[in-house]
Amino acid sequence: MKTFANIAVALPAGEPFELVWLHGIKPAFQEMAVLGTRLNTSLSATALRNQVRATLANNDCLLADLTGNNPAVLYYLGVAEALGKPVILVARNAETVVFHINQPILAYADEPSLLRTQLISRLNQNHSEAPAPVTAPQPVADNPETARFYEIFGDILQQHGYQNHGEIKCENESTFLLIEQDMELALVQDLSRRAKERGLRLKLL
Repeated sequence: MKTFANIAVALPAGEPFELVWLHGIKPAFQEMAVLGTRLNTSLSATALRNQVRATLANNDCLLADLTGNNPAVLYYLGVAEALGKPVILVARNAETVVFHINQPILAYADEPSLLRTQLISRLNQNHSEAPAPVTAPQPVADNPETARFYEIFGDILQQHGYQNHGEIKCENESTFLLIEQDMELALVQDLSRRAKERGLRLKLL
């Protein structure tokens, strides 16, 4: 499972659900260092359609409270499923949900603190099962110029999973020559930003 840094939260409107947020969801997110974004479930249908995709696209997951089968919450859930976003489902009483979903629903009765405990357990499960990030192996520097280049830019190359296949030389103290390097534009842009910060120049040959 992937870890969740940003979770969109769809709750029905009303004071009972403010308590669910304040005493159940928010403290769990704070303990797990998760940023939670409350979604407006009181908007008109047109406004919902205009904002929902952009909002969900910027979050790793949707937490939806299905209590009362709120139409706006169900709409958010449907769009999240269509976008392939993971979902965490909660409800005051799981038996009141009107449709079958092939995953457990965290039922909290009237105890938001119970939901806090369940959410922390659920998020911990994601963290413990998340695979370790794969990083590209650093090549052995075959000359001092290559070694200096990797000392300055090696972390950026790792982030992009790039492995060096060409030559790296220095034209002078402030200019690197990258010879026959097959680099994507995003990588070149990141390298260029770092070079500018250090007062260096890069030439792709």
